[in-house]
Amino acid sequence: MISLRLSPTWLLLICLIFLPVVCKSQEHSTEARRIFGFYKTHADSELAYLDEFVDELGKSDRMQAYIIGYGSSNLLQGRFLRKIFGYRDYLINRRGIEPALINVIKGENKESPLVEFWLVPKGEAFPKLAPEVPLQPQTAFKFDEILLGIGCLPEFTVDLYEFKDAISFYAQALNENAKLRARIVVHPNRREKLKQAIGIAEKGRKLLISKYKINSKRIKIQVSKFRQDCRRVELWLEPLQN
Repeated sequence: MISLRLSPTWLLLICLIFLPVVCKSQEHSTEARRIFGFYKTHADSELAYLDEFVDELGKSDRMQAYIIGYGSSNLLQGRFLRKIFGYRDYLINRRGIEPALINVIKGENKESPLVEFWLVPKGEAFPKLAPEVPLQPQTAFKFDEILLGIGCLPEFTVDLYEFKDAISFYAQALNENAKLRARIVVHPNRREKLKQAIGIAEKGRKLLISKYKINSKRIKIQVSKFRQDCRRVELWLEPLQN
């Protein structure tokens, strides 16, 4: 066996040469960085991405997570919000990540929707994004749509898919845009009584008023005469003057 002994001078020289490299590597690991981005993918692939993100977050106790969602003009805004906040819900409630470590930001619309996953040092804000254009529609537009009833829900989804979740994002849009009003439209299924569909519409109306403090004069409810296989609830936004 060959024994290699280095003098203190050589040891000091080696440390001076290699220490900056080590420090630079450590410094890079604490910089804000994009881990990956995706949108159109299967639920199983979504889970694989999210689990990989958990692994990346777990490599350092000095980082926090940011989920940045860029929607598009042809995508229902409420549905998109339920998706990106559904990712946060999965990370917290199924993977045990502390809520304070998971931040969600809705960015401006792009030509194609995209969700990016970033790691940012704790105590630092995410790099400033282009401001989201406020909702100022001249005509009514559908904000969200959700199916309700046995056999009508997705077999598996990471999205937030309860009626109360859809109403919460709907209420947020109404509170941020005082010149808009709500119109809740319920399409009954083929088996239910009409009063059941009316009850769903009334439930949404009461939630908007009691929990989210929306003025009752800004809320309309409507039950369609056309029945479908699944009950469908549409959440519309329209200018107050209409």
